[in-house]
Amino acid sequence: MDADPAGTMVGGTPVGMDADAVVARAELARWLDRADFPATGPELIEAARDHRAPDVVAAELAKLPAGQTYERIGDVVRALGYPTET
Repeated sequence: MDADPAGTMVGGTPVGMDADAVVARAELARWLDRADFPATGPELIEAARDHRAPDVVAAELAKLPAGQTYERIGDVVRALGYPTET
């Protein structure tokens, strides 16, 4: 069975992102819910730990610039320096 019979779907990464950014975003999104936002970096670390995220996720969130409030996962990914879709 062909999942894309019209041939309009394209695989790969979103335009403007690389594979590492896609993985990082997916891993962060796995441990943070929409309900965790808006939040500061320390609040996101606490939320990730509440969701039993691995230490590597908390360590990545600890890199977020201080004094910022993040509205969604895309804001977090951008603040961490990963490219995002254009």
